[in-house]
Amino acid sequence: MSRYFLASAAIEGFRGINNDGDPLVLKFKHDAVNSVHAPNGVGKSSIFEALHFALHGTVPRLEGMQDAEQGASYIVNKFHPAQQATVALVFKSDDGTPDVSITVTRTAAGGRVVTSPSGHADPDSFLADLCEDFVLVDYPRFASLVDCSALERGRSFASLVGMSRYSQLRQALDGAKNTRNINGDLGLSTLYTEVTAENRALGAVEQRILAAHQEVTGAAGGQMADTAALKAQVTAGLAGIALFAPLLANASVMDFDFDAAEKIVDQEEGGAARKTLDGLNTAVTTLGGLQVSAAELAEIDALVTAAKARDDAMRKVGAASLHALMKSALSVVNSADWHDPKVCPVCEKAGDGPLQEQLEAKIALYDEADQFDAELKRQVQSAGCVGKLRQLEEQARLGVVDADRIAPVLTLAARQSSVSTADLERAQDALGTLEAKRVDVLAAINAEIATLQASLPPSLVAVTRDLPLLSGPACV
Repeated sequence: MSRYFLASAAIEGFRGINNDGDPLVLKFKHDAVNSVHAPNGVGKSSIFEALHFALHGTVPRLEGMQDAEQGASYIVNKFHPAQQATVALVFKSDDGTPDVSITVTRTAAGGRVVTSPSGHADPDSFLADLCEDFVLVDYPRFASLVDCSALERGRSFASLVGMSRYSQLRQALDGAKNTRNINGDLGLSTLYTEVTAENRALGAVEQRILAAHQEVTGAAGGQMADTAALKAQVTAGLAGIALFAPLLANASVMDFDFDAAEKIVDQEEGGAARKTLDGLNTAVTTLGGLQVSAAELAEIDALVTAAKARDDAMRKVGAASLHALMKSALSVVNSADWHDPKVCPVCEKAGDGPLQEQLEAKIALYDEADQFDAELKRQVQSAGCVGKLRQLEEQARLGVVDADRIAPVLTLAARQSSVSTADLERAQDALGTLEAKRVDVLAAINAEIATLQASLPPSLVAVTRDLPLLSGPACV
């Protein structure tokens, strides 16, 4: 791969250089360090800007001007009669190939025209290949390396050695690997919560299907993997009930008309007692499926423990408003305008050492506390114990009024603000209390069912027991 050195530059009509018909010619030695020196105000900066325009097509100083100032109109010297600027460059290679001559012209119409007197096939691409960070380095870039903060200094140094694109890529990768950024941008936390809730709901439906199958057929050990067998067995069980036999003469349980079955049973017994028994059986099925498991009790205990750990982390750092104050103080300490890194910008007292590390350590504690809080909210949103508490509180037979329900409070807090330890402790107590009450209510309902069953014909007792199980979810 050939390397090219700038052998000469001829500049005419460029800003700061008034030389109609008499180009400013600079010749350089390709095997030595070349220095251009002259008094201030005679065109050294204009030479740099002309080279920058030739390679990049812009003049940095003019690019920083407001649009209303029309900075591009100052590229050409205002006193040049042709109102155009020309920068002719000659590049010498290190492998003995012919020199490459390229002329860049700023036309009176504001266009940039690139030609090659030496006959190079693609002079635009040739110049584009030279547009690296380290090819043209001016004083402001060196000065920024000294004046900027440690973080910005590292990025400035990367541009000096031609690695700014790698630095930008590394910054992007650092941002991408932050799980909080990924979770926020892609909504992974919300998706995880939804998937967990749907999997839990699917598991509950499968349990209801198997419970209904066992109740109707009297056979345990049904498997969801063999739904065809479940359908056939439930169909046979229902067909064995005399009242339903006509409805299943040429059909399966998937085609069963539950409304017609309800009417047949109502007509057979008058309806009132059966409806009562039907409602009681439904209540038993519902409450029986809401038993609080040991895993859910352990889960609510773990949430309370996590909330207390979050509170401890919050107490270590103090008021949340100090977080923003410390971040502001850190930005001041790291700025080029701050006179002494040991002096606090808030109280203006000097410390024993630079404040940057102390502020960063304190901010890290705040970030850790925030992470605890965010993780707690995520756990509450996907917690099975909170979902079970909501189901129990919604059961009318357990008698929990809306004002006393804690599950909606937890869900809303997890989505909008922060979950308090006191609310989680209330939920912990409520879960145990409602489980005990569920057991008592279930026993009372079963006793009522036994009394009512004694007054109904045996066949109708079986019907009222089986029909609610099948007509609830789409069981099979």
